[in-house]
Amino acid sequence: MPDNTIANRNSLVAYLSQAYLLPLIFKEPCPPVRQFAPLWPPMEELNCGKGHSRSLSRVTQIPLLALQNAVRTYFLGLEDRPKIEWENRALTMPSSGMLAMTCPALDQLSVQDERDFLRTLQFFMLGTVAEAIRAIDRRPFDDDELTFVRYRMQGVVTARKICSLYLFGEPVPPSGILRPGIVVLALPPWEFGVGDFQLLAARRTFAKGELDRENTHGPMWGNPTKLWAMLYDTCRVSGYRWFVITTYEQWIFGNWSLDWTGIDMTPPLPFDKTCGMTLAEILVFWTQSAHNKVRYWHLAPNAD
Repeated sequence: MPDNTIANRNSLVAYLSQAYLLPLIFKEPCPPVRQFAPLWPPMEELNCGKGHSRSLSRVTQIPLLALQNAVRTYFLGLEDRPKIEWENRALTMPSSGMLAMTCPALDQLSVQDERDFLRTLQFFMLGTVAEAIRAIDRRPFDDDELTFVRYRMQGVVTARKICSLYLFGEPVPPSGILRPGIVVLALPPWEFGVGDFQLLAARRTFAKGELDRENTHGPMWGNPTKLWAMLYDTCRVSGYRWFVITTYEQWIFGNWSLDWTGIDMTPPLPFDKTCGMTLAEILVFWTQSAHNKVRYWHLAPNAD
């Protein structure tokens, strides 16, 4: 009779179903984390040039139960075929009953600045998910294409670092063509609070031209509005219609419509509380969907 304990111990599906994130450990001189982050500085690059306009007009919310059913269906289809090769240490997220947190890994949770934050995000979630996808796709250990590649984003006026961009997909030229891939916008938690996430994820509509330029004589754009403009520009340039927004402590998963007028997105998901699925499972599912490897989820509907 087979040893189901050993079989389960080597199952990537079982590992991901129990994988979890531990809380960040903030240390001085890390800025304080607030419900609403301080207002970002002006970003001149977010003002559309003459003849250009952002077409986003409607934001709708993804029902979590529907997402849970799709994620569960996807992983049930994999069964126990993808196996964990434990000599490869790229799976770093702890997993109940399978992988405990080591002292060196615990050190990765200490965050003093933006560099520490990005290191922690990459070490735990992004690195683990990239390795899981490599195993699912049966690609070799040294396959450099299956990785989240980081780019820098900042405001023009103050050069203050706000947001980092990760792309997971084929290298693309600066155009708006549809390509298989996913955008991850990563913000330190002191730059985008829980209240900011709630405003970002709320169902809403945008008037024509509302996201084109910040008012020069009226109230400045709030951080969620600036992030909408960042997200639109990043996804249009890359051609990727699937995206993730995260501060490590909060996560949103979404995608664009074919004509870039509509968005479907989840409500904010805290790092330590998900319903019937882990964040690692969702990110694997969302990334594979973005690469046309999964047929259980579709693009958002056009707003018109």
